[in-house]
Amino acid sequence: MWVRLDDNLPAHHKLAIAGRQIGRQATGRVLAVFVEALCWTNRHMTNGFLPSNVVETFRHDRKPLQVAEAMVRAGLWEPMESGGWRIHDWAKYQLSQAARDAIAKARSAAGKRGAESRWHGLKNGNDGKPHSKRMAKNAPVPVPFASKEAKKKTRARELRAESVSGAQPLPPSGRAGGNPKPKHRPRTTGAWSCPHAPQCPSYDACIKRTLDEANARS
Repeated sequence: MWVRLDDNLPAHHKLAIAGRQIGRQATGRVLAVFVEALCWTNRHMTNGFLPSNVVETFRHDRKPLQVAEAMVRAGLWEPMESGGWRIHDWAKYQLSQAARDAIAKARSAAGKRGAESRWHGLKNGNDGKPHSKRMAKNAPVPVPFASKEAKKKTRARELRAESVSGAQPLPPSGRAGGNPKPKHRPRTTGAWSCPHAPQCPSYDACIKRTLDEANARS
């Protein structure tokens, strides 16, 4: 829990008065004990009350009880009949126990309402977010693709650009419009090339076939 401090506290005239009662340049001692007292009573929720045996154990001054008497004379602390002190105007600047309880109750109720809202959202098949946001999150991401018409238009633009630049246009993809694939490619062995169709399986077979054809013509 936070404690409230005025940003003009280091220059407060009561701190200077208490410091002069202790000794020369003792305002820092008063400020240290005063802030430690604020933190202690706020942490332990005593509404500004400081037992003397607690003040005696403060760690930021060697003689905290001496500082406490100086703050009483300066009007920063008020002595209690049961022993100890109470910080002057504590309830005016700090939260009382009732105010703390009200804040804690309001925060607890708000947390329960938020948890119930999220639970009902998950139970109904959503995460409590607006429908439009859920649809935007779960919507499929469109994937661009090139249709046949788009490919044709792209190829036509490439051909026009090539004709304008004077470059030789490339043949279209596939065998349509390009050089046809030869049906017969002679098999070669070194310098030999078979002239027959269908091809001879070997060089010797090709020679025998050639001689047979010559004898038949003669």
